[in-house]
Amino acid sequence: MNSNEQTHVFRSWSIQHPEKMLRRSWENEGCVVYDGVSGNTHLLSPFAGEVLGLLISDSYTVESLLLEFSNDFSGQDAANAFQEIENILFELRNINLVCDTNR
Repeated sequence: MNSNEQTHVFRSWSIQHPEKMLRRSWENEGCVVYDGVSGNTHLLSPFAGEVLGLLISDSYTVESLLLEFSNDFSGQDAANAFQEIENILFELRNINLVCDTNR
């Protein structure tokens, strides 16, 4: 892991405005999220919906999310799993659903 990746491991992520978010998920179908701040509705992949669901209750680092989803990533190397989770977090940040609490 290079030094740039190491800084990402310790970033803590949380929901931007949990009190203004409505979320509905369907097993293996995905997740729909209404953001009451922006008025936008977003369709998320099943895995992005699971990540968002965890962030509703607490802040997580990419590393702690890797531990939560370790069974989902069996057979993948850690770098690929890390990158997949980090990409989801960046996508959720880009649509203002989550924030990097270390910024």
